[in-house]
Amino acid sequence: MKKHTLVLMAAASVLAMFSCKRQDPQTKDAGGFDGEGSLSPYFFTGILKPENLGSKECTANGYTNEKTDYTSLLLFFSGKNYLQFQKETFDEFKKLANKIGDVENKQGYHHATPADYQTTESAISGVVVRALSQYDDSHPQGSSLKDIIRINYESFDHVFNKSLKPKAFGSANYAMYAIEPSDVMPPIKFPALIVGTHGGDGLAMSIEFLRAPSVSKQQLQIAIQFENGFELKKDVEVDIVKIAK
Repeated sequence: MKKHTLVLMAAASVLAMFSCKRQDPQTKDAGGFDGEGSLSPYFFTGILKPENLGSKECTANGYTNEKTDYTSLLLFFSGKNYLQFQKETFDEFKKLANKIGDVENKQGYHHATPADYQTTESAISGVVVRALSQYDDSHPQGSSLKDIIRINYESFDHVFNKSLKPKAFGSANYAMYAIEPSDVMPPIKFPALIVGTHGGDGLAMSIEFLRAPSVSKQQLQIAIQFENGFELKKDVEVDIVKIAK
């Protein structure tokens, strides 16, 4: 009987030890904690200084599984990423966070593991898509395609501006928006970079083509403008075809 009691007591001690280990967040480098449901002093976990623009053809808008009418183009940002939970990048992260208005919150933000809240060092002020070849009779070479594209993106703007009405909400704190051809594009203050999706660096937005071109293979120029004056520009070839549903 005494032997069984000792075994049970030992098992209980081991279980208690593991339970405590799971519940206590562990300090990781500077800037916060590395534990389940831990508190973060900043809303963002990473801030990107964009350097490159990537693209990929897609049959959906990049944020839902619903197919688009025509081929869409996913746009990705890559560059130098400053992370809150990395010691070597925390100091620069803190400077950038304060600059964009993500000031340290003493109460902290609850980040459900493994959420990644990545944004850019400056707001997006414009998206320009131009035809480098004739798109159709109404859009000769060099013309803007603003009137025949829809821009889809996710952002954290609603977190800092409660008056905004997103199109829909995604997982965690992501909110979805769509800019229609007739809309005046608002500044995207805190674009959400969706890391690790669609085989790209950080999905920033998608461009839906709402009208078929005269010839499916098109040469386009994409320009992403930022409020700090920086611009990402890329010439792409995309095969815009009708998507079977």
